[in-house]
Amino acid sequence: MPTPTNPPAVLLTVHIDPHLMQAAEEVLSRIQIAPDQAIQMFFQALVDFQTMPPQLLVPNEETQRAIEDARAGNVSVHQNVDALLDHLRGDHSSGHQPPMGG
Repeated sequence: MPTPTNPPAVLLTVHIDPHLMQAAEEVLSRIQIAPDQAIQMFFQALVDFQTMPPQLLVPNEETQRAIEDARAGNVSVHQNVDALLDHLRGDHSSGHQPPMGG
């Protein structure tokens, strides 16, 4: 139900090239964003930046794998920042616990 902080949605009708729409829907499906969410995000960025928003990038393969690992619970847990830094440097001896999902 619409409230002062949650007004009713506005219906937006646009004409988009069918090939562009199909290609965009394929990308949006891959990154799990609905077309209406993408338009909402675009408009919000337009308002926030008061200009055309900066380019939003699709994660590269390494980043996508990291996202999938995190979603699956395959993450490293560290006792503190020093242990994290040791782990990143390759010293796995202090304050590091094995991945949670593995």
